[in-house]
Amino acid sequence: MNVKIGRKVYDTDKSRLVAQRALSCYGDPAGFEERLYAKAKDDYFLFGQGGETSAYPQPSIVAVTVDQARDWLLAYAGEEAAAVEFAAPAVPAAKKSTAKSALKTTAKKPSKKA
Repeated sequence: MNVKIGRKVYDTDKSRLVAQRALSCYGDPAGFEERLYAKAKDDYFLFGQGGETSAYPQPSIVAVTVDQARDWLLAYAGEEAAAVEFAAPAVPAAKKSTAKSALKTTAKKPSKKA
């Protein structure tokens, strides 16, 4: 399913499924299924579908913020899943200085006195 919201197109076929949950069972009019997708870095959306009296009576896509995605993941998939999805990127190691560059000094040439 794909939906255009504002200037962005959200497509379940082209996005990465992060986690999903199901409330109740198939055929329950109040039951529904919800899936969290990552479209790109820091760009998440929820896809939901369910019975006629559920939160998703029609298949729907809802754009969510990073904080909303993290909260949803914590609530329904747990801390471990949230830690994996929202892990801080590794900080690149500082450039090591070489001994030669550390010892390099600028020296003035002695002046010639006549």
